[in-house]
Amino acid sequence: SDSTKKYNIKNISYGLKEIMKLRPVTYKLKGTNYQDIGFLAQEVKSILPEIVYGEEGQMTLSYGQMTSVLTKAIQEQQKIIDNQQSEISSLTKGFLAEQLENENLTAQISLLTAKMEKLEEIFGTKAEK
Repeated sequence: SDSTKKYNIKNISYGLKEIMKLRPVTYKLKGTNYQDIGFLAQEVKSILPEIVYGEEGQMTLSYGQMTSVLTKAIQEQQKIIDNQQSEISSLTKGFLAEQLENENLTAQISLLTAKMEKLEEIFGTKAEK
């Protein structure tokens, strides 16, 4: 919503750690048997108290306010993914460099073996391998 209507604006401290503590559930509403999904206000209150309203027996959640926490959690996850992708790229480059070095060494061994066989032909001896 409009930033001109707000003051003392700070980044939220909630994120992935808090989201991982939440327990999504399915449930039926007493009296109507209506099947739904969501969270239990009593559990959420200990994790994200700002989005729980009302007293015991009449508690509700502000699911819309959970969006900012979910957004922060996704941002934290993306940083983790980006760091892992960077590490994978670095390891892949190192692996490819080692693979190229191994191929070069194999080619050099083949060349030396061919030269040694040629020398054996010339001198009529067989060198020990």
